[in-house]
Amino acid sequence: MYFVGIAIYKLVINKVVDRDLFISILATFGISILFMQLMNFAFGADVVLANSGYGTTMLFDNNVVLPNSKIFSAFISIVFAICLVIYMKKSKLGRAIRATAQNARAAKILGVDTEKVYAATFGINAALCGVAGALISITFTIHPYMGLPYTIRSFMIVIVAGLGNLPGVAMSGMGLGVFEEFADYILGTEFRIGSVFLLLVLILVYRRFKLSRKREYLK
Repeated sequence: MYFVGIAIYKLVINKVVDRDLFISILATFGISILFMQLMNFAFGADVVLANSGYGTTMLFDNNVVLPNSKIFSAFISIVFAICLVIYMKKSKLGRAIRATAQNARAAKILGVDTEKVYAATFGINAALCGVAGALISITFTIHPYMGLPYTIRSFMIVIVAGLGNLPGVAMSGMGLGVFEEFADYILGTEFRIGSVFLLLVLILVYRRFKLSRKREYLK
């Protein structure tokens, strides 16, 4: 997997990292579609359930049932989120990543090796995606196309929180989870993912309207 990650970075990520954000998003979706088709070819399209064996927790006189696998996944996710925030704020590489994200040209002038920063960022992202995939596999069903809804969720969370705002990303993720649960309860499970797409469209329309009303200085 290490060499696969290096190959993906050299062939795709390295060529679009300095390009427009829209091109980067398209490249991300392209890689996602490629991996989904490879998984479908290698393992088939059958839906599989991984039984964690963690049991359930009953709350409020057995009116609320919580799978312990979800509690475990939430705890591990919070731990990794806190560790990531601390690492990005305290470590040398974390400061270099934040500086490159804010202004790559200025960071390069100040001596930051942006090429290594991009590679390290891709590696950290891949590791976090691996952790997230392992936690999801013990919580929900597994199939080759399970990654697409999470890609849409991640895109929406970043749009709401903004790039580089790690606490905002965490809060947006929790807010989206609450919204999905309400949509699941009110509209039904079949509309859960559809509600996420609808919310994404509304947020994009709102952001576009807000940007159109923003005053700009004359150049």
